Amino acid sequence: MKHYYLDPSAWSKRYITETGSELVNTLWEEIRASEASAYCHWLGFTEVISVLLRRRNAGQVPIQQYAPMQIQFEKDCEFINWLEIDWELVQLSSDFVLKYNLNATDALHLQCAIEAYDRVGSPIIVVSSDRRLLRAAAAENLSTLNPEAPSESV
Repeated sequence: MKHYYLDPSAWSKRYITETGSELVNTLWEEIRASEASAYCHWLGFTEVISVLLRRRNAGQVPIQQYAPMQIQFEKDCEFINWLEIDWELVQLSSDFVLKYNLNATDALHLQCAIEAYDRVGSPIIVVSSDRRLLRAAAAENLSTLNPEAPSESV
């Protein structure tokens, strides 16, 4: 079974058609069929909602499409293995801010992907469209998948 850590930069492509959406939808078919598992930390929930709302407010998503996207997102959340964030995780993630020049949220995503790997005991594929996060994940010996450029994945 494959195990994916979904960064919101990639996950949001499930609801907004853009480069990489087709690949993300394929991953979701695997997840919904229980052929793969998906992980994210709780802050990712808010991040995806924020991405969708920003796109709606920018006129990139018609207002009438927003409610169905939100409903689909909430249904998809039932398939996520949500990772809790605690003080120790936050402290550990701060090392990645310094080591890889990541923003705080991406550093937390990276630390949570490592935690998911430790929990599952088999490879975790970090799915993200954020190249800096992907480079950091690869440097930490995690497999990566960029839905915008699958050939660059490790």
